[in-house]
Amino acid sequence: VTALRPEVTSEVKGTRDALWALREFLILFPESAQVPEAYYALAHIYMTQGRTKMALEQFDVLCQEFPRSPWALIGHYVAGRAYHGLGDWARAERELVLAAYASTDPVLQASAYLWAAHSEVKLKKYAQAVTSFRRALANAVNEPLAPEILYSIAYCMDMSGGFQQEVE
Repeated sequence: VTALRPEVTSEVKGTRDALWALREFLILFPESAQVPEAYYALAHIYMTQGRTKMALEQFDVLCQEFPRSPWALIGHYVAGRAYHGLGDWARAERELVLAAYASTDPVLQASAYLWAAHSEVKLKKYAQAVTSFRRALANAVNEPLAPEILYSIAYCMDMSGGFQQEVE
């Protein structure tokens, strides 16, 4: 197949070269200001290759070693989405809430709260999900999401007995 499509061979070689260069950079320049970005790039390449476990390991290093880096903020968000996709709802919730709290970008906050809320629903943490859905709604700049979020709030309130509490 690659003999018929030489660009496939060059893409694989390019990715392999990028991984090698990033690993080498991290070894040779551990004090560089670009180290957090290198960890993010390494994780991103692993994600695009479908090597989710390896990507999550790199995001963990990034977020633990450089918690104040803007790359760690994005790392928490991407890791949270990946954990959600893997069905690890508790870890997804944790990572997404960290991203939402640390972000000043309303679009990222809305998305992180929305995904955190979906994880909380899976964990049957309905009262927390209501709070996360409300925060997503407060930050939502994309109006088409509003009906879905409002429905989700009503569902979670019903599941948690929240309607009874608000009526009383």
